[in-house]
Amino acid sequence: MAHHSHAEAQTAPANLLLGYLEELTEEELKKLKYNLIHLVHEKYQRIPRGQLETLDRMGIADKMITSYGEAGALNVMLEMLKKMNLNNLFQKLNEVLKKRNQAGSERGDIPERTHPTPGVAFVDQHRKAIVQRVTLIDPILDDLYEHIEGEKYNNIRVASTSQERMRKLYEVLNTDRLKELFFDALKKNESYLVMELLGL
Repeated sequence: MAHHSHAEAQTAPANLLLGYLEELTEEELKKLKYNLIHLVHEKYQRIPRGQLETLDRMGIADKMITSYGEAGALNVMLEMLKKMNLNNLFQKLNEVLKKRNQAGSERGDIPERTHPTPGVAFVDQHRKAIVQRVTLIDPILDDLYEHIEGEKYNNIRVASTSQERMRKLYEVLNTDRLKELFFDALKKNESYLVMELLGL
């Protein structure tokens, strides 16, 4: 059984999601996969069986985030816990999401409950390609400079390869607002890559 620290629960949705997946038994995990494959939801599409069946907990977390966005993945996880009658976990996650939404609205962020905007969805969905292929990282970092804490900014700068720098940058993109700003910087500095990934 995994235990989540308060700080972890407040920061990275991916860590939060993975923590709840680690709480499930093997049998419950099978049920979760079944429910995701047969998901009926007005906002979120089901994940094809072939993409889900062989995944471990970390793979499921990644797949849910790329399919639904970070906020959407947590909302779907909440629904799954309710559907599977895992009431303790459901109540715990529900409380965490309420606090996240409250904190988000106090900061003036987009509330976590909303469906991800196209920019946020793009940044989540194309993470792998963006990490591998973005080369103009310095101008992107310049655009984001005032939004990233100094120490984190310097950590990204000193990474040895462009892929490593992009991975570190992704680690700090933990709000929808930052992802939107990153998407804007990508459009400005890597417009051909963005158009290609969008299929334009």
